[in-house]
Amino acid sequence: MYMGYAALVAGFDAYFGGELTQALRLFGITDVTIAHDAPRAMQGLSALPDLLITELILPRGDGLCLLENKPDRTCAVAASTIHDPFFYAQAAYLGADDCIARPVSANRLAQRGMEALKRKQTPLPRNRIYTDKAQKQNEFAFDARIQKILLSLSLPVTLDGFSYLRYCTLACVKDATLLNALTHRLYPMAAVEFSVSPACVERSMRYAVEHIFEYARIPMLDRFFGSCADPAKGKLSVGAFLAQMVQLVQCEI
Repeated sequence: MYMGYAALVAGFDAYFGGELTQALRLFGITDVTIAHDAPRAMQGLSALPDLLITELILPRGDGLCLLENKPDRTCAVAASTIHDPFFYAQAAYLGADDCIARPVSANRLAQRGMEALKRKQTPLPRNRIYTDKAQKQNEFAFDARIQKILLSLSLPVTLDGFSYLRYCTLACVKDATLLNALTHRLYPMAAVEFSVSPACVERSMRYAVEHIFEYARIPMLDRFFGSCADPAKGKLSVGAFLAQMVQLVQCEI
């Protein structure tokens, strides 16, 4: 499973270090370097091992120094016979991905090391709460912008078409493919939302668009729609109006 990975074992006696090496090889790590003191362990870090398993008390140094200087890519597991929570907290602060109190078997220590390595290599899930909150904030901003544009186009909020245009524009902002499926997807969605028929949704929005092009001020029409209105009809179709509204909302015009 972990063939091609490298591990550095630091600070353990020869017997335990040999047992730990064998246990790691059972997980597929064939490249295991053993360093019995701190200076050799520091040299071993220069090879950028994937996994470091170190005692916190080493000859000629300590494991805390190794943790402080380890590469970011290296997963570190610290073990010690000193059962002091502050000691382990310091190790975690300096970069230990797991801390284990000894005595512990070599197999168990190797297993904890592999579990920590797997966690480090697994991408963290996106914060769903934050994502949902940000999405809600964006929807609120888009909705406020839609209402502002419709009001500036002299469309009365008392018209049913105001609510339908507001809902359909926001839906198209979130899913642009709806602009190509007005009859089959968008109108039925709005109909379910407002408990009316799809035909009623289409008719009310068409009337609202006609009202805009009849009563809105010319400067506002020119600002938002320019020359994109049909010269023959003098107004936009509902689909074209929604498409232009999506652009206006996204561009913050």
